[in-house]
Amino acid sequence: SLAAVERRCVDLYVSTGGTSRGTSPMLSEVLASEEFSEAIARQRQGRDGEGRGRTPTDASGVAGGTGLGALLWALRRALHPRCMNLRNVVWHGFIAPPDAQPELAALALALAASVPSPVGGEGALGALGALGSGEGALGSGE
Repeated sequence: SLAAVERRCVDLYVSTGGTSRGTSPMLSEVLASEEFSEAIARQRQGRDGEGRGRTPTDASGVAGGTGLGALLWALRRALHPRCMNLRNVVWHGFIAPPDAQPELAALALALAASVPSPVGGEGALGALGALGSGEGALGSGE
């Protein structure tokens, strides 16, 4: 679900030292943060050796030639309040049953599986991180 994607992103952000004014950072704050972009870049480098010597993102949030840019782009477009904001659309019930297509569930699962596990543990989603560790995950460049 999209709540799992949100939790996965927040867990990764907090595990790398990201902070917020409140008790839990807002998803929009996490998605816009440089810490989150860098955390994804570090985790992906450790997993598959990509991106050595590259800047995690450019001004547009897209890293040249790596799956990192695709993952950040997809997360920001699907979940950020200034874009599609799918999390809130679903969470607050603004989506009608005929609109809840299998493709939305597939997108949520692909996004959740593509966000690396938090530093130092599995985080709140437990074994879901193993789904994104294989080849072919969204943002893997394949």
